[in-house]
Amino acid sequence: MYKYLLITLLLLLPVQAVAQNIQTIPPGDDTIVSLEKGKPAPFDGQLFSIDTALRWGFWLQQYKLRLREDVELAQKKCEVELTYKTKELEIATKYNDTVEKDLTDRLLKSEKRTIEWQDEALNPPFFKSLTFGVILGTVVTGTIAGLVIWALH
Repeated sequence: MYKYLLITLLLLLPVQAVAQNIQTIPPGDDTIVSLEKGKPAPFDGQLFSIDTALRWGFWLQQYKLRLREDVELAQKKCEVELTYKTKELEIATKYNDTVEKDLTDRLLKSEKRTIEWQDEALNPPFFKSLTFGVILGTVVTGTIAGLVIWALH
């Protein structure tokens, strides 16, 4: 049971492939000479069979095409990512402007209320002042005392 589970897990787990670096072809002129079997080679080097030379030639052509396609794909990805980041920045800027405006409005309202409360605390209306309270208390007390005295006579 565990054997099958282990095999299934191993098959389903992603495998990381490490790409080999493709070395570039050394610069220089290519020398191609037809050579028949049994004749001495006109220079030192490697001799490729026709099939090998064709495979390598096709590989080079495919490599050049693949390189061009990879570069185009990378450029397209960069364009898409740049467009995405630009849109993301626009959205973040709009959000920031909205939040900043809201917070500024709230701060102004709060400062206005604070100024109103401070003004009211420093300059209360006459009916909330200490003097008015003392005078009113004296008048009410005098009136009640007068009514009590008048009622007792």
